[in-house]
Amino acid sequence: MNILKELEFIDRIDGNFPYGDRKECIKLMDEAVLISPNASFAVIEEICRIPDEDRALLPFLALLDLLKEIEKRFEHPLKELIVKIASRMIKEQESSLEETLLNLESLKKYPRQFACLNIIFYSCHGDETKLNAGWDEIIKLWDKGN
Repeated sequence: MNILKELEFIDRIDGNFPYGDRKECIKLMDEAVLISPNASFAVIEEICRIPDEDRALLPFLALLDLLKEIEKRFEHPLKELIVKIASRMIKEQESSLEETLLNLESLKKYPRQFACLNIIFYSCHGDETKLNAGWDEIIKLWDKGN
């Protein structure tokens, strides 16, 4: 995996995802899959953490359709969990604190899946102290591996 290519891709789509241009979205999905799982999950993050001004222009069914498109393009052990959470976020359904903490725990064995970490972390607006502690624990664990 080329980390620099991954970071450049994620930086390029961060806040610049072309939600209204399905053809361009598909091109970015295909590119992400060639780069890394984290790049693919970054596409999912853009879809489920859509800025409010873009959300107002797109029906949630269009976002769910984009989520289904990226879902069928790659495989990863975290994919099912992340797609489930992303789908709920698109529908503006929050995860419970307990569920979020368990989901954070499941990330520990998949280092450097930062987009997954973001999706899980932002799926809940519960106890910030507990959420931040879960975040910090994962980052420290991942950093020990590098």
